[in-house]
Amino acid sequence: QIYSDGTNGILKNTNGNYILLDTDNFAIRSQAGSNRIIVNAAGIDVTGTATMDNAEIGTGGASDANAILDLTGDATYTDFGFRVIRKSGANAGTDLRHRGTGDLKIEAVEAAAIAFETSDIERMRIDSSGNVGIGTSSPDTLLNIASASAPTLRIENTDVTLADGQVIGAVEFYSADTSGAGAGVVGGMQLLSTNSTGAETSLTFGTSKTADGNNVERMRIDSSGNVG
Repeated sequence: QIYSDGTNGILKNTNGNYILLDTDNFAIRSQAGSNRIIVNAAGIDVTGTATMDNAEIGTGGASDANAILDLTGDATYTDFGFRVIRKSGANAGTDLRHRGTGDLKIEAVEAAAIAFETSDIERMRIDSSGNVGIGTSSPDTLLNIASASAPTLRIENTDVTLADGQVIGAVEFYSADTSGAGAGVVGGMQLLSTNSTGAETSLTFGTSKTADGNNVERMRIDSSGNVG
């Protein structure tokens, strides 16, 4: 049926669903009269589930502008709970913004890996076992760093006024076993500043023993190379 009620143009099918045209809106309504889709000067408002093969946001514009996708699932953050922003311009950035104190999760539900790429080349991967590979797509350990050009792991201290005895960096080995000297850091290495300017350093090594406690210094290489 196609008719006018004096104010609105209406197209109705035999199931009772209909399209309504008024001075401001184009609306598709259910049998009960509730709006399912509204199109007006402000945009498009969809109530319910929208199924589509492809959705493009921001295309067709006459000039550069931000393209924004907002997901809202609560009554607290009514503007957005999660936002994807492609900023304006050919080489602009892209932001992912999560609101609230809940976790932001990136989840592969099945036994799949999560890969990270730059310049269209894979740089890091978390495989289905939880192993992390940097420079390798098949990590063999919890953290596997690979490179054909001197793979390096760096610990950097940004303090520009190091003091005598200050720890510049450390590697610690922690055990949850409560036997012996108890759970805690049971061994490690420390690089210490050994003068007031931080210009000289010593490298210490620690191990644990029930009678002595955990992570007790056992050996030191001083700034002259002497070993004690």
